[in-house]
Amino acid sequence: MLIIYGEPGTSKKLYANIKKAIKSLKNSPHRYAPLEFTRIHNASEYRKCTVGRYIIFYSINEDMDSVYVERVIHGTRDWMSML
Repeated sequence: MLIIYGEPGTSKKLYANIKKAIKSLKNSPHRYAPLEFTRIHNASEYRKCTVGRYIIFYSINEDMDSVYVERVIHGTRDWMSML
C-alpha cells in the first residue's frame, strides 16, 4: 500500500489506522452490512468500512474463517467502477 502526504508522520498514522481497522475485522467481520448494488456481481459478498477518507472493501470466507481485503480506495474516487 502506498500512501503519500506532505509529512511522513501523517502517512504512518493513516497506515496504522487502516491496518488496525483491518485487524479488527478478525473479531467481528459481520458488523458492516453487505453492499447492495445491482451493478456489481455478487455484491452481497462484499462489505466496506471506512477509515478517514479511505474505504476498505472486504469479503468473508466462512469456510476458511477468513477475511479478504479486496481493495482500499480513497472515498472521493469512483469506487463503484473500480470494484
